[in-house]
Amino acid sequence: MAFSQKDSATLKKNIAVKDTSTKEIKLSAAQQQWLTTNYKKIAGLKKDSAAFRVKQNFPTIPEASVEYIISSAAKLLKNDNRQQLTRLKQMLTRLKQQKQALLRKIQDKENQLAQETDPEKRKAITNEILELKKKLKELEDDIQRQEEVIRKMETNS
Repeated sequence: MAFSQKDSATLKKNIAVKDTSTKEIKLSAAQQQWLTTNYKKIAGLKKDSAAFRVKQNFPTIPEASVEYIISSAAKLLKNDNRQQLTRLKQMLTRLKQQKQALLRKIQDKENQLAQETDPEKRKAITNEILELKKKLKELEDDIQRQEEVIRKMETNS
């Protein structure tokens, strides 16, 4: 069934058009300070609980300001998470660089061991290699933990 021109004119008259004029929301200094202090708590709550918490602290606050505080809290928390994720990735890069340096050092010691003929020096070099390999294992565990934390943070974002 096709609409005629008359039907579309009637349709246009019946469509409710909302006035979407935007007003800038400004928080008082006390509200801004409270948001800065409590945004992690607010962002972690469901919307109704967060609104309740805001209204507990500011009973006369307009509904639009409550919504603004809740969305601002979420943005602040997301920004915190993004910064933390960046720091974790930088730390992971450093750990991987340390691992590569340690692997080179182990290889150098193994080469040194292959060329050494004195039994006492061979024993000392072997002990150094064992210590380096122990450090390598710890470093690999740290890398694995760091990658897991990053993976969890990325899936929660």
